[in-house]
Amino acid sequence: MKSATSLEIQSLSHVSRQCQANPEARILLVDDNPKIGQSNSKALLQRGYEVDVAEDGETGWAKLQNSRYNLLIIKNDLPELTGVRLLKKLRSACMPLPVIMVIETMPTWESPEYSWLLNANKLLMPYSFDELLGMVKRILHTAANIPVQLPSPPNWQRELADVRLRS
Repeated sequence: MKSATSLEIQSLSHVSRQCQANPEARILLVDDNPKIGQSNSKALLQRGYEVDVAEDGETGWAKLQNSRYNLLIIKNDLPELTGVRLLKKLRSACMPLPVIMVIETMPTWESPEYSWLLNANKLLMPYSFDELLGMVKRILHTAANIPVQLPSPPNWQRELADVRLRS
């Protein structure tokens, strides 16, 4: 059974979708503290973002596999599947999703094992809503302006010519 907090957040998300024909972005917020998750979700919804909330890393991973998001905001210090481990799974699955990692202390992450985390977007706790919203806006704006590198379409004429030569 879902907690009242989860139902309230889902209700707010549904209202946001109804009020906005074209939300700016879909955000997945993963935080095991329901009060923080609800507060952050509310702040993001008020700015026009569509927000889904997961209360643990495993639920967040399941949502990432079943839905499309423009941004992941994840608390690092989660039980079971930590933020770093979830991010590692995300990158191993070749999901190019921008991420904000919420951390309690500034990590060193200098180990070669974690070199891929050096350029991660880190938000140090405690943070203000303005800091969170500013980082979200900056990251989504940057991601929107990066051209997507699609593979070149196949050259069907050349491939047909190759088939004809073999015949």
